[in-house]
Amino acid sequence: MVKLLIGLHKALRRLEAVAMAGASLGLVWIMLISVADVVLRYVFRAPMAWSFQITTEFLMIAAFFLAVSETYRRREHVAVTLLVRRLGARTRNLAALVTTPLTLALFAALCWIGILETGQALSRNLVVFGALQWPKWLSLVFMPLGIALLVMRLALELLG
Repeated sequence: MVKLLIGLHKALRRLEAVAMAGASLGLVWIMLISVADVVLRYVFRAPMAWSFQITTEFLMIAAFFLAVSETYRRREHVAVTLLVRRLGARTRNLAALVTTPLTLALFAALCWIGILETGQALSRNLVVFGALQWPKWLSLVFMPLGIALLVMRLALELLG
């Protein structure tokens, strides 16, 4: 059982590394597109009409959701520690034992909803409208992908 958990943990770490690379690439593209848009807008008076749409409806979504599991693994996420810091180690462990399964259930439900929404957008051929048009599922797919990694991370955390 221990070898299996170690193997699953290593596999998940590799998937999280790939997802984090995708998130980082998304942030780089956001920066490049934004700089290019500013230069074109203010130097040449020719803004890129599609830049805001692609950064907000695609790249930011990808960057956020692809990074969520790795961020949680590193404990670099936003956490409210005001109360937790005042608890003893034993009470903190008990709190984690209660909150981790609840968090797992919440994110598993969100993942399932994301899968359903993405599948619906794909089957109905929904399109994002604006200066650019692309299949809506391409924007939606990052939510269930990123959250699925987080669900696996939480499950492995529960299993030890």
